[in-house]
Amino acid sequence: MSVDELTSLAGGDYDFFSKCSAAAYTVNRRWGNFDREELTQMIALGALDDARSLVKSVRNSSEPDTYLMASLVRIGQRVASEETYAQSVSGTLSTTGESLDWYERIETGTPEGIYSTDAVRSALLSLDLPDQSDHLMDLVVACLPEMSEEDRDVLIGRFIGNEFTDTKGRKKVERAVDRLTRRVNGWGR
Repeated sequence: MSVDELTSLAGGDYDFFSKCSAAAYTVNRRWGNFDREELTQMIALGALDDARSLVKSVRNSSEPDTYLMASLVRIGQRVASEETYAQSVSGTLSTTGESLDWYERIETGTPEGIYSTDAVRSALLSLDLPDQSDHLMDLVVACLPEMSEEDRDVLIGRFIGNEFTDTKGRKKVERAVDRLTRRVNGWGR
């Protein structure tokens, strides 16, 4: 029932898949190392798995289309983050089992944890959206009070108040997001 409601809120099956494809394009521009069709399917599956809470949130949103797209992008970033982590740890693609060559492993860099800095940054950008029921969002909200007062002020100021546009301010924000990412992944507690 929730799956049918989700696809109808998106405008039908075709429009739902088109929105998943657009979300995959957005995610792939930032992450760049994924097959877009496969990422589209993974986003669609993630959205369908969480259809009940997504339908509730989309219905309660003042801008349902914007909320749905932001949610699909967040699902895609989570998938990309998990896939990148799997690549860096095992040297294989978890979805295909394909082994990476040594030079491809170098490109993935060091693992940040299950959630990447980009995924945490995306969650911070969505803090002011109503009814967030995403696991990463729950972790971010739970970890914010554990941060220093200065880091909290920087993060809230940047991602809610759109402050800190100068170079020095951006560096503060980057460092605070890095510390929050470590905390979300369980390394800074």
